[in-house]
Amino acid sequence: MSKPNEMAEAIDRNFTSPNATDSNGENANVVDVLDKIGRALWCLSRRRGENDHFGAMEFLATETRAGLGEVAAALNNLAAAVRGSD
Repeated sequence: MSKPNEMAEAIDRNFTSPNATDSNGENANVVDVLDKIGRALWCLSRRRGENDHFGAMEFLATETRAGLGEVAAALNNLAAAVRGSD
């Protein structure tokens, strides 16, 4: 198998999941997961007036931002590795 095909298959294996599905019943991917996280955080923010535990929400938002920053860094590293394999 060629190097580009191996890399494409590795990326596909790591960015899709047969254990989770999207709204179309297809294997979920990173975009689906990020969308679900964003929608859940939006719903949480709308409920802020009920039992307002701002410290907990602030912590969740901070941790989510940090986690998404790590995801972005990993994607940048992956893109750099793919570009370097030419």
